[in-house]
Amino acid sequence: VCNEIIVKQSELPKEPHNYIDGYCDFCKAKKVSEGLKYENYDGYAAVVGIGTCTDTVIIIPDVAPSGLPVKEIGTQAFYNCTNIKEVIIPDAVGAILMEAFMNCTSLEKITLPAEYWDMQLRTFKNCTSLKEVVIPGNVFRVGAECFANCNLESLTIPTSVTTYSKDAFKDCTITNLHISSLEAWFDSKFNNANSSPLYRAENLYLNNALVTAIEINKNIPWGAFMGYEKL
Repeated sequence: VCNEIIVKQSELPKEPHNYIDGYCDFCKAKKVSEGLKYENYDGYAAVVGIGTCTDTVIIIPDVAPSGLPVKEIGTQAFYNCTNIKEVIIPDAVGAILMEAFMNCTSLEKITLPAEYWDMQLRTFKNCTSLKEVVIPGNVFRVGAECFANCNLESLTIPTSVTTYSKDAFKDCTITNLHISSLEAWFDSKFNNANSSPLYRAENLYLNNALVTAIEINKNIPWGAFMGYEKL
């Protein structure tokens, strides 16, 4: 009011980030992983290996060191990387190729990108510590043995998924399976019993309500509710 400076403002030096498991302990900012191995293609880059990176929380950058946008996780990029606990993938990544995370036995959490569209062969096979997976809304297929030998507490499947390849969930346990549409489930194709997540699930939730009864008014696929004891 008096237009006078009562206490002069002073600037404090900026505190450096204190990263713990990929996040700053002060501001929670993410630390993009360094040392990953890349390959450059026509207009985009792919992460193809762990390189010299020793992070337990892998945060894939939006842009590779070459300046090209990261659009792909290559075949066996993190194969047998048993020290990784979490992976965060930016939304612009559209392709995660086969066996990309196979045998990542310590992997507990993965954030899949919005542009991801095809879950390929054995992508998460033997990821025995993986607890929760939310499949993005662009994915149309779950590839052969994609989640074989996993122990999922929660799996969320969007209406876009209509194809379940052979043994996609072989030797997998799923506590809670979440879907949002029976119509989409009725339109799905299951290669065999082990391709159906419901065959391996303890509970099926439709829009967060436990399914114990259904009404069928159309042809449904082979094996649609095989093994689901709560029905």
